[in-house]
Amino acid sequence: MSAFRKLRDHLQHQVLGGLATLAATEINDVYALAFLVDNQDDDPRRPVLTVRHNTRAQVRIALSTADKTVDEPVDEPADSPADARWNLAYWLPGELVVIADSARDPTGAALREAWIRALGLWYEGGLDAEGHPAAIGLLALEIEGCFNEECVRLARALHSTGTLEGALGRPVPILIPEWEHGSGTAGQTLAANPAGLAREYIDWTRGQGH
Repeated sequence: MSAFRKLRDHLQHQVLGGLATLAATEINDVYALAFLVDNQDDDPRRPVLTVRHNTRAQVRIALSTADKTVDEPVDEPADSPADARWNLAYWLPGELVVIADSARDPTGAALREAWIRALGLWYEGGLDAEGHPAAIGLLALEIEGCFNEECVRLARALHSTGTLEGALGRPVPILIPEWEHGSGTAGQTLAANPAGLAREYIDWTRGQGH
């Protein structure tokens, strides 16, 4: 089996494993997932996929009180139902699964490195004066782009095969946001979902100016 197939199979297996940890009552309340990509230890050779989810119950909490459990405490309730639904600051804390982190998923981390090497993008080198890998440049950008493409491919496969609908009992959008502002990259989210499924989220991101 190729390094590409091994990584793709592992990504899907891990996502489904995370969904399997949800209680039945929570599964019925989930309305969206988010695929977030970040680099472990700021190393472009170590992209990690974090999968999060949110529920309608959490939206009601975000709209009703400022005393709620979120990743970054906020002083005021959400400004609108759309903000409560789509701004990651108001989502449930924690994550369903973290994939390819060297401590939490060493198997995925090894598969990721083999995948990067198979792409011909692996590089060696120390850190530059600012603490970044010396070979960062175009190779790092290519790794980032290819890993993002794999995450979009994963989302599309979960939809097209009916796997996600089978796990949750219905189709839900998979968002491809950015950590910094919790809104997102509309183009990637559009590519990751069947037509119209992520429309509310896309409309919200555009309203935020992202």
